[in-house]
Amino acid sequence: MADDVIPKTFRALVESAEKKYARVRDLPAYGRWGTSNHYFHKVFKAYMRLWKYQQENRVRLLECGLQRWEIGEIASRIGQLYFSQYMRTSEARFLLESCIFYEAILNRKYFEGSGKDRMVRFKELRFYARFLMVSLILNRTEMVNLLVEQFKALVDDSKAAFPGTNFKEWRLVVQEIVRFARVHSPSPDARPLRYCALFDSHPSSRPYVARFHAKKVLKFRDALLTSYHKNENAAMLGMGTQRIFLSKKSS
Repeated sequence: MADDVIPKTFRALVESAEKKYARVRDLPAYGRWGTSNHYFHKVFKAYMRLWKYQQENRVRLLECGLQRWEIGEIASRIGQLYFSQYMRTSEARFLLESCIFYEAILNRKYFEGSGKDRMVRFKELRFYARFLMVSLILNRTEMVNLLVEQFKALVDDSKAAFPGTNFKEWRLVVQEIVRFARVHSPSPDARPLRYCALFDSHPSSRPYVARFHAKKVLKFRDALLTSYHKNENAAMLGMGTQRIFLSKKSS
């Protein structure tokens, strides 16, 4: 009987988390929740508790029949919650956390081997679509290209594996993403004219953005000097360059 405690507790946590998620699933996709904001904290706390429990008891849960796609579904739901909070607050730290969970799902191949179950296959397709959205917003061009290729292959495989199911909408999703990626690709190193999480993030998110983009250094070309006075910009530029030179020389 003691061996049944872990799987029963896990299923109870799953059921509790899903019930809480049902409360926030139909909330508007944009704007702050106001008095309903506490629902997000409740559902997020429930899923993080569930995630921690399966980590601590994964060996036993796998022995009792837990499937890897179920782990992936939990991680995907957490990533979805982070992204939903980002959409409502515009704080990039939520977007980055969402990306971390989605990338873990991809690297650990939680949904691999889902070809036999149509329900699981749809979960995998939704995961790719959501991860692509996050990667596009973060301007992760290489990841977008990788996800697009895998997403296209997955849709093609789904049509062959489930001939009685209509995947027309998923083909349209692939086409739209491919078109958007083509338009987005000509200037991957330039600052985009649209919103950029790296440059336009909320002040409270900047430490998270800086850590996430540790290899990207803001250079002097990213600064824009303006003035009403003639030749003042050139003077300011010269003073700034001189200060940089003197600081390097003194060090």
